[in-house]
Amino acid sequence: MESPSWSSRFKLVVGVIVFVLFCLLLYAARAVLPPIIIGVIIGYIFYPYARFIKYSTALPHRPATAILYLLLLAIIIPIVLALLPVISEQVVLVRDEILALLEQVNSISPEQTFELFGVQFVTEQVVQQVINTLIEVVRDLAGNAVNLVLNAAQVVLLIVITLIIGFYMTRDGDRFIAAVEDLIPDDTRGDIELLLAQIDNVWATFFRSNLLLAILVGTIVTALSAAIGLPRPLLMGILAGVLEFIPTIGHVIWLAAAVIIAGIEGSDVLAVSNTVFMVIVVVASLAYTQLDTRVLIPALIGDRDRLHPVVVIIGLLVGWALAGLLGLVLAAPTISSLELIGKYIRARLMDRNPFSEPAEPTEAV
Repeated sequence: MESPSWSSRFKLVVGVIVFVLFCLLLYAARAVLPPIIIGVIIGYIFYPYARFIKYSTALPHRPATAILYLLLLAIIIPIVLALLPVISEQVVLVRDEILALLEQVNSISPEQTFELFGVQFVTEQVVQQVINTLIEVVRDLAGNAVNLVLNAAQVVLLIVITLIIGFYMTRDGDRFIAAVEDLIPDDTRGDIELLLAQIDNVWATFFRSNLLLAILVGTIVTALSAAIGLPRPLLMGILAGVLEFIPTIGHVIWLAAAVIIAGIEGSDVLAVSNTVFMVIVVVASLAYTQLDTRVLIPALIGDRDRLHPVVVIIGLLVGWALAGLLGLVLAAPTISSLELIGKYIRARLMDRNPFSEPAEPTEAV
């Protein structure tokens, strides 16, 4: 006997219940989400390379994936073992220097008042609140980084778990794609597949192109920092590479950190005062920013300034509040993906064809 079909209302109720349960599950598992998310990202990034090995060598997909990850391990393990102690030491030194400077500024802020929208503010109180907030942020960020570096067992465990998840995502990518496609209703399959293709283009551009961009920028900034004598050039290069994933404010954050270090320690190479060296660092940073925005980004990514900077900054703040550093890094492609989804929904609500015009390549901001 064939069971009766579910009514539209019952399907809606079941869908809402499943969605709520899924959100509750994510909330309950929020502590373990970062390695899972990073593992999924790794699988997403390297899935095309596994397919390339597969078609280049005529090997099945699973052996091709195994070869790819063995090569990655052979490259990553020596680099991690060599860089972890160096990065740990430099993070501690930079943290202590920044905290010392902030506390010094906090102790000498003058007693002045200013009026804003009819409200009187005491300069010292405002400065102290800002400085105290910055001190807590620096302590939290650097403290977590140092603890993670020093706790070797935790580092190894997180790396192993993340790589295992990434391996299976790369190996079984076709299955996951097929499982998602099976969830799409037949009457909307064409639209959803086009929308998912646009979203996939956003994330593919963000990760694969930005990864190459981060490596190039990190190398350039490391060499530039060493040339002008900026202390800890390797750490500054790594920081510049990581900040390439944070649009709009990434360069500002790097410049602020570099100027603080230049003002405290001066140059290891140039025989100039700390003040003059700070000016040199600003000029060098502006030159590198021009190279990055006018040459490297257009060549590797294209136009990633489609969204208004205010929208990007708000997205970065929300990402930081929801998921910390990981949310900050993933804010840009998430904003672009939500923009595509919003345009699709708006077109459907207004009975328009969301794909009536030829779609231009959609880049992450």
